[in-house]
Amino acid sequence: MVIFALPYFCTVKKAPILFLCLLCSVLSWAQTDTKPKYPHFRPTFDLDGKFTWVSNQSAKLFGIRVGAEIDRVNRFGMGYYALKDPVYTTSLSEISPQINRAVLNMSYSSIYYERVIHYSKKYEWAANIQAGIGRIEGNYVYLNGTSGNYASPFQMTELSTTFYRHLTYFISIGGGIGYRQTFNTPQELRPIYNAPIVILKVRFQPIKMVRGLWNKEIRHRY
Repeated sequence: MVIFALPYFCTVKKAPILFLCLLCSVLSWAQTDTKPKYPHFRPTFDLDGKFTWVSNQSAKLFGIRVGAEIDRVNRFGMGYYALKDPVYTTSLSEISPQINRAVLNMSYSSIYYERVIHYSKKYEWAANIQAGIGRIEGNYVYLNGTSGNYASPFQMTELSTTFYRHLTYFISIGGGIGYRQTFNTPQELRPIYNAPIVILKVRFQPIKMVRGLWNKEIRHRY
């Protein structure tokens, strides 16, 4: 099992994250001994879209993940995420009730660890832990016409679970839910960006696709 050791993970607040890693290992232990023949190591590539909320306004996060898979059930790598469009809102009560319009933005880079809990030829269920650093920004206008802004680095942790459907032997789509928690930002900004997420993913395995053209056994691996 792979665990990324970030300094801010080692606190009491992050204990549930480590517990989730252990739980996922226990739940999937039996599968690692009975899984079909599969490569010990292979690269992975994901297009990762997320619906989320910023200051109670819906927003779309688009991301890309590149990583590796070990023994079919352990995945890890890096990703980059950014809001598709800035979030426009007519209030920002987290900072002041006197704000009547604001424009908010967010982007971050992250590392992730994903543990496959259950898999079959057509379906897969996995739990994911993601941690990263990025930047949040906002511009806002008060009722009296004056304006303000903020730009702050931040750290985030995200826990999620995803259910995949294998469309072919090299393409899968996935959907899931999770929650994003931010750290190391001013206290009044955290409620703006702490929020649930709804996940949509497309996983593409180009190397497996090419190898499957002449090796039919690969087409039956899951």
